[in-house]
Order: sequence, then C-alpha cells, then structure tokens
Amino acid sequence: MFQYAAQILKIKDADSFSADIDLGFSVHVHADLRLDGLDAPEIKTVAGKDVKAWVQSEVARHGGNCIVTTRKDKTEKYGRMLAVVHFVGESVSLNQALLDSGRAKAYSGGKRT
Repeated sequence: MFQYAAQILKIKDADSFSADIDLGFSVHVHADLRLDGLDAPEIKTVAGKDVKAWVQSEVARHGGNCIVTTRKDKTEKYGRMLAVVHFVGESVSLNQALLDSGRAKAYSGGKRT
C-alpha cells in the first residue's frame, strides 16, 4: 500500500476525480483516481447527480485536502488509479462513507449487477 497527501482538483462523478498528488521532495503529479471497492450511480441519472453533489460538499468541507491510499501504483482499464480517500482528521474513508450511507454499492471489478 502507498499513501500520499493530495488535493482533489475536479470531481468528475461520485466515484472518480482528478487530484494533485504530492509524491514528496516537492514532486507532484496530476492523476485521475477512482474510488476503490465501490460503484456509485452514473452521473446521467438523478441519483448520480445527487451523490456527486454530496461528494462535492464533503470535498469542499475539507478544502479538498486528503490522504490517498493505493494498493499498487497501477491504473485500471480506464487509466485511473484505484484509491481509498481519507480526509485529514476523519477516521472513516470517503469510500466507506459512501457505502455506509447507501449512496454507493460494493464493487470489486467484473460485471455489475
């Protein structure tokens, strides 16, 4: 597992966004991330817009600052890194908060049901 300080720059939908990731020693990379272990409603749906708005409010509440944890620094089929996001000072990850609230469903790859 790898952990990085990051700043969320743009929320694309409830489970994917772009971020500035601090690799240390003043080295930063811009990356597209997908929240690992979940599937949120598609952005074209009413539910998808609602969940995205909730994520946007959480990001704004924390100033976009977070800790990004990846299992491996490798991308998934759409070129995004799979990540778990913790806002500084929060014990529950954004991923788990989406699952616990019913805003997203558990998903680990493969066909969605």
